[in-house]
Amino acid sequence: MSDHKKEAGSAVITLVGGASLACVLLAALLSLGSAVGRAAIVASIADQAALAAADALAGLVPGMAPCDAAGIVAAQNRVSVLSCELEGPAATVAVIDDAGIGVFQSSSRAGPSSLSP
Repeated sequence: MSDHKKEAGSAVITLVGGASLACVLLAALLSLGSAVGRAAIVASIADQAALAAADALAGLVPGMAPCDAAGIVAAQNRVSVLSCELEGPAATVAVIDDAGIGVFQSSSRAGPSSLSP
């Protein structure tokens, strides 16, 4: 049997293997990109929740407890409040998102601009 007949079809196998590897790498990159994007979204939600708590603490949301305001913002964005701490006119809120592609956690502090850390 000639060498040519022994190698018949090997190009197809190599092509299919290369295409499969490319698909796996693409899926890994998309997952990583999705995780990075979700982490940024959770950080933004923590910012919003802290701002809502600080607004309620300052009396800008009548009848609303500061941590309740943070909880509403978190719930509307499908995350949970881990902690809500009130320190004078400032609020520090930590949120967690454990649904979907991983567990993402972030915290944020909000209050009057005169309270620089």
